[in-house]
Amino acid sequence: MKKLLAFLLAATMIVAMFAIPAAAEDTVNYEEEFKFVKKAPSVDGKVAKGEYGTLPVHTYPEDKEQFVDNEHNQYAESDWDFEFYGAWDKDYIYMAWVLNTETHVGIPEIDQEEGDKADGLFNEEDYGYMWMYSCVQFIFTPGAPAKGETAYQTSEYGGDYLEVGLALTAENNPIRIAWSKPLNSPNLDPNDWDAAIVRDDAAKTTTYEVRIPWSKTGVDEIGNGAQFGFTYAVAAQEYKTKPGLIEWQNGVLTAKDADSAAVITLT
Repeated sequence: MKKLLAFLLAATMIVAMFAIPAAAEDTVNYEEEFKFVKKAPSVDGKVAKGEYGTLPVHTYPEDKEQFVDNEHNQYAESDWDFEFYGAWDKDYIYMAWVLNTETHVGIPEIDQEEGDKADGLFNEEDYGYMWMYSCVQFIFTPGAPAKGETAYQTSEYGGDYLEVGLALTAENNPIRIAWSKPLNSPNLDPNDWDAAIVRDDAAKTTTYEVRIPWSKTGVDEIGNGAQFGFTYAVAAQEYKTKPGLIEWQNGVLTAKDADSAAVITLT
């Protein structure tokens, strides 16, 4: 019996030694793939079966070990249910988030001069606080980040990377802003992208979908085997009432750290 107990204790310790570091590593520089598509997805705020390939890149809570849960999230695990899709072709990168959530809080509309409005999109400086409402934030780095190296996060809240926010106003107008722009694309404007954001209150879903020209991402190289960094956060909340944000990889919330982004390989 003593030998059996000793064996079981040793086996448990070995499992713990390997399990704990693996879980921690999943939230920094996780390696993932975006697959090439021959038929471009439609950017309409609806994700049809097979539109981005056979499966989403990941889902929550199934892949929760890849996500960071911190003081910005007071929601229970059961409150989060979403899928993330990513695909590419030679001209564009395509991404979609499908959030299955009871709550969606649109950012209040800002009064503006009529000349500031363009097809429902707004001046990028007006909605920098969208993170306090329902939204998606994401970061692209020009190349692949590496753990322990500082290549892209060159200041507290900026650096050589693209950071963008997507949100829907309370009046159902889609908006997007850029908080940080890569050094190779200082004049990049996210309003040049195709985007659709649709809230379906009956189905309790919010879908964020974008089609971005590669030339507007700041990514240095594209094609089979090319790599870049990517991290994102999703929010389904009114922050002052009850924070509800969760992030994939440890790069967006609490402190900016583009160098902790996942390493995406195009295949």
